[in-house]
Amino acid sequence: GSDGTRLWDPTTFKAITRPAPVGAQGTTTVVVCIRRVDEPIDVIFSGTSHGFFFCWRNRKGVWEEMFARQIDEPTDITGIAFDTSTNRLILCSSGGKVQAWGCLKNESGRAHLTRVFSRDIDNLAPRAIAFAAFDSGKDKDVLVFGQNDIGPIYKLRGKSGETLEEWSVGGPIGDARVDWNLGLFLVDDIFAGPSLWRYIDYTRVRTYPIRSTRDYYCVRNVRFGEGSVIIVCGCDHGRVYIFDLQTGERLEKLNIGTPEWVQVV
Repeated sequence: GSDGTRLWDPTTFKAITRPAPVGAQGTTTVVVCIRRVDEPIDVIFSGTSHGFFFCWRNRKGVWEEMFARQIDEPTDITGIAFDTSTNRLILCSSGGKVQAWGCLKNESGRAHLTRVFSRDIDNLAPRAIAFAAFDSGKDKDVLVFGQNDIGPIYKLRGKSGETLEEWSVGGPIGDARVDWNLGLFLVDDIFAGPSLWRYIDYTRVRTYPIRSTRDYYCVRNVRFGEGSVIIVCGCDHGRVYIFDLQTGERLEKLNIGTPEWVQVV
């Protein structure tokens, strides 16, 4: 939040010393945690409301900042993804900017960023970004999910940012997640609730209805859970909803104790 990115030890419930204070970087808007299979380290990528994105690495129990950068014409960073097989970082911002970066280590062991591409997409307002994991090449293509009226989704060429394909889900997207093992993607339809789509033919499989209690719409996180057996989503009235992915049955409605907007799950 406004205090930047903070770390906590779940075994002691105590705050962990962070490598850099919030400073003037802005409110944290997105956090992605990565665990590499080839190195025994944890990595956190984070973005802020002032267009900064940065990387922290845990080495032998100590967190250190690997880099901090700010995008051109900065607006909120709304999505970040990292591909461990190619060491490539992609991000999007609410102003329509989409960027891809190569992450390599320099001689001092710090991360060195090389820009792969940067482009602006008009009238998109990106909410989420993902690699096209079915693409096994070194320049994996990129999917960008937008929030404007028709819910546009762009497929971009991984090495240039060129638009390869464009389609829409028919309504504003608040968040999105992809499961490439199932060939499905999940979007937050801010009018109706989470909706599940097949990637191969862009067909809606089902919607998991969540009522709105306000005269304005709140975006919410959507997540696959338990090996993509369930769907988890927040709401605008203090509940976390859990649905069966295949049947659409509501399994749980968790009350957080206050009728407020549950954005992050």
